[in-house]
Amino acid sequence: MNFAYMQNILDTTVDKIYRLIGYSRDDVVTYGKFRISASLKSNRKFQHLRELVYKDELTGLLNRRAFLEGAERSIQSATILQHQLNLVFIDVDNFKQINDTYGHAAGDEALIKLAQLLKSSLRGSDIIARIGGDEFCIVIAGNDNTEVNNILSRLKQKISHVQVSEHWAFTCSYGISAFLKDGITTDDLYKAADNAMYANKRMKYATE
Repeated sequence: MNFAYMQNILDTTVDKIYRLIGYSRDDVVTYGKFRISASLKSNRKFQHLRELVYKDELTGLLNRRAFLEGAERSIQSATILQHQLNLVFIDVDNFKQINDTYGHAAGDEALIKLAQLLKSSLRGSDIIARIGGDEFCIVIAGNDNTEVNNILSRLKQKISHVQVSEHWAFTCSYGISAFLKDGITTDDLYKAADNAMYANKRMKYATE
């Protein structure tokens, strides 16, 4: 029995089934295309809604909600795999003055530039988020303290070249916390990095 004969029998059988259920072959193909199209549209709609929920509209970074969920997953992974995890808190210095002096458009542009710099300087596996206003948080996993400090040093150097105006030196304050050393929960690490950032800011203002 050759292939062409077998194919003919199969096609005849399929056509009979279509007639029994009251649909033609074209009807079934059209319905299949409709279902695929509807599924794609539904998936695009879901992705759009997900971006609204988890993305910061101005910078395109993750927002606070997404950051907290991602940090929690990273801590669970660090607990299981027993690897290093650090949380970095970044706050733009004198951001209100940037807005007051140069306008909110300039302030927005500075935040966008900072976000782009963070994305281009860090790994895809690192969690980078704008958690509100002029505050950013990063979760860096799998690096030891020396590597993290080197990453932070390079970031500081790059951020110092962000331009708001030729008359304004763009600077940030930084705080860093370490899993286990500073706590075992997202809240622990967030508070420790936040406190370290404010200590860094106070020290800078005291020497000005």
